[in-house]
Amino acid sequence: MAGRWFDSIAGWCRSGCVVSATDSTSMQVEVAAPPKNYKIIFDENFENLSKWYLVVYNSAGGSENDPAPTLDTTMGLPAPSLDENGDSWCGNGVYTKETFDYTNGLVIEFDMYVASGYDWNWGWCGLSDHMPNLNNPRPDGAYVDPLRCDPSFVAGIHFTDDGSYNRNPPSLRFVIKTEDETGDGYTYARDASEFQNKWNHYKISDLTVTWNFT
Repeated sequence: MAGRWFDSIAGWCRSGCVVSATDSTSMQVEVAAPPKNYKIIFDENFENLSKWYLVVYNSAGGSENDPAPTLDTTMGLPAPSLDENGDSWCGNGVYTKETFDYTNGLVIEFDMYVASGYDWNWGWCGLSDHMPNLNNPRPDGAYVDPLRCDPSFVAGIHFTDDGSYNRNPPSLRFVIKTEDETGDGYTYARDASEFQNKWNHYKISDLTVTWNFT
């Protein structure tokens, strides 16, 4: 079994609302077999984006010329961090160029910042269940995916803030794809407002998840 590490946000954000996007830094992917004998197989400090495919989702139309995911030199633990950008229709995403075998276990750790005050501002990170769509390259090095507006995961973290769109508070949820290809998960916080506007550390371990909020 193999998967690709994925990080994505979607934002109900007009031009210039870069701060509303999710920022992530110091990502690590580890394989544990046995758990006490792991080795780090992927490490990222976001000095550049050479390890990632940059994808602009456009299934809703109108996003094909949106800014690509980029580095934010002002935020991070420490800076820089990843800012995927996003628009009022669909999010953007980044996928590792490497794939990872999780047959013997997989650990993913990352820090994520989700801002409040915007509609449809999502921070979604995890192990994707699909390969990135690289059929529509742009001159700036990004790829336009006309078939998706958001990602799907083998296992992932969903920090979702729809804002005033549906008047529900932001939620924090772990999702997993079951053997019959349906989704399942666990809602950690139906109102995750207290975890917005600050950095939190997340860990997906052997398809289970823990949170350590700082």
